[in-house]
Amino acid sequence: MNKKTLIFLLSAMLFLTTSFIVYSWTEPTTPMPGGYTAPLNTSATAQNKVGELGAASFVDADDSNYYINPSGDSIMSGNVTTSGNIITARPTESDQVTTKGYVDEQIALVRSIVTGAQTLVNGAHTWNECEAAGGTVVDSDVELKQCRFELTACPSGWNQYNNFSEVLVTTAYCYSSFGYLIGSCATPQKPWGNQTFGCSCMSGSPTQYYEVPCCDPDGPSTGCWICLAAPRNAIGCF
Repeated sequence: MNKKTLIFLLSAMLFLTTSFIVYSWTEPTTPMPGGYTAPLNTSATAQNKVGELGAASFVDADDSNYYINPSGDSIMSGNVTTSGNIITARPTESDQVTTKGYVDEQIALVRSIVTGAQTLVNGAHTWNECEAAGGTVVDSDVELKQCRFELTACPSGWNQYNNFSEVLVTTAYCYSSFGYLIGSCATPQKPWGNQTFGCSCMSGSPTQYYEVPCCDPDGPSTGCWICLAAPRNAIGCF
């Protein structure tokens, strides 16, 4: 290779290198350090970010057992201090944070129990009204109470709650739908509870008897054999 060719090649390479350096440079649009974005790094130096920082979860660098998951469960250690309100759902378990609404409900419930103003099941009467009518407030099959009367039927203005009652040992009589007495059957004692108190009676011709169930434990009904239930000695009302 002669000297002229070598000089030409070196000149061309120098020209290309200089052009690459010049045209690849992007001049800052604002005075430094403005406009310069510092990347997140692993240094011990604190960093501030004006915009949002997104991640699937934020894990404690000292202990990965503690983390914050914005869209899932989070586990933290230590106190949580806030200058505003914490908005949360109504508690469903004993170890969950309570809300003001839940606390207010419990206070109102305690006050109603103390004053006797708590409503019975179905909300028609209160504890006070039950006791004033001569009844006793007892449990029902739901959270609210019912009123037990030592009577065969609920007092005027009260209704029987489901089939709550109590029946002593007695004899029940079986009638046809036309009012004819066709037999009787013993009704054993039924303790207090939510149950019916019917029985089965024998009916049929003198040569053939068969047992038919009661279709109305409280009185005659059209079109079937009737077994009148033994009288109650206690009944649940609301």
